[in-house]
Amino acid sequence: MKNISVIMATYNGQLYIRAALESILRQHHAPLEIIVVDDGSTDRTPEIVSDLAEQRSAPIRYIRQENQGQPSAFNHALRFARGEVIAFLDDDDLWPEDRLPAQLNYFAHTALSGEEIGIVLGRKFYFADNIKANEAEMAAANQRPYHYALGAALVARWVFDRVGIFDDHFCLVSDWDWFARARTMQIPTAIDPRVTLHGRIHGGNITQNRELGAKFTIEMIRRHMRRKQAQPGVT
Repeated sequence: MKNISVIMATYNGQLYIRAALESILRQHHAPLEIIVVDDGSTDRTPEIVSDLAEQRSAPIRYIRQENQGQPSAFNHALRFARGEVIAFLDDDDLWPEDRLPAQLNYFAHTALSGEEIGIVLGRKFYFADNIKANEAEMAAANQRPYHYALGAALVARWVFDRVGIFDDHFCLVSDWDWFARARTMQIPTAIDPRVTLHGRIHGGNITQNRELGAKFTIEMIRRHMRRKQAQPGVT
């Protein structure tokens, strides 16, 4: 069973970060390390992380940086990650208790191309927390067979060496951009049909900024289309 480095970027995450970290610590397959990069929090986030690490004797490494955005925090954590597999969790989301062992098994399989599986995707299940969410939109998202969501996926460390790190220009869609680059490079990918991430909708999610999200999504798609034109036949 491969060892795992879990990366969490946080900014003023005091409301939910303890629950998020505890969902990692409840896994039946213990991670090698949990790297928490604090992107300049001004609330009690540092104290909460420190208290949990001490109380649970958890392998949590806390790193603080000036506020530079989530992609920068991810990239900073990747410089320290020692695991063969990289996992991610936002500071307001949760992992299902049985998430890791079964999903790790996919790395034992070989893609049809004969290459080693590099990415295992899973499903993200959205839930509303003390907010009235768009139920139809949430239900449609929950019915997808899989999601390109970092928190639901596992990524072999060698994939970052091939695809590269996150583009910190895309403050909201850097994960989609990274997955698009991985697809263009035809990284062998497997699908875990189970729910591997519980996504909390609470009104403070940065992804709720639809105008900004649309702006970066359009720019990201344009860049991806240019990559496709440079490599005909690649989806």
